[in-house]
Amino acid sequence: GAEDVLANDDGSLDVVTTPEAFASVKDALTQAGFDTEVAEVSYNAATLAELDRDTAEKLLRLVDVLDDLDDVQEVYHNADIADEILAELDA
Repeated sequence: GAEDVLANDDGSLDVVTTPEAFASVKDALTQAGFDTEVAEVSYNAATLAELDRDTAEKLLRLVDVLDDLDDVQEVYHNADIADEILAELDA
């Protein structure tokens, strides 16, 4: 299949696959003895847009406002925000 496995610093793994293969990949991981913390189908952008600090700050404010709306279930974007900028904005 078209699976990507990403190792995280905490020892967990992220397995990314197509929506069509989601159920079979999830079942195979369960049968192999892996515990699933989160299993969901979500949108991932094919291309990312790198944002500077000011634009990143505006986007994150917009996402917060959208998240607070009762009718909004999920917010997706294609922003690529550098870790340094995120750390600066979280401070």
